[in-house]
Amino acid sequence: MPTTTPPIVQVLPYRAEVMFRDGSTIGLHLVASRHGAPRIFLRAVRGSAAWRLFDLRQLVPAHAGELECQLSELPPREQAATVFSALRMAFASATACELAIEQIAGFVGFQDAAPSQQEAA
Repeated sequence: MPTTTPPIVQVLPYRAEVMFRDGSTIGLHLVASRHGAPRIFLRAVRGSAAWRLFDLRQLVPAHAGELECQLSELPPREQAATVFSALRMAFASATACELAIEQIAGFVGFQDAAPSQQEAA
């Protein structure tokens, strides 16, 4: 009988919207290890065929040290504001952020990820 390997990470259903200076938004999903431990530097965005998984420190290298210090010390519910601030300083729009994500992202198949908005409803 074939066995399946559990995913190394899982995209969580929780999604936070980041609004950029031009009013555009991007939805970032939290990521956890396969054992459920949060991966504080990893985020995912839904692509057309798969999740784009990325490390915030690679996305905004100018703020990597700041992100490491702040996210490691903050409780989870306060981490979003730090992430939003770093992304808004680094990118003028969601499109610019998405293009940068495409350059560094890995991919996770939908079957291993969070339900879509329609599936969650």
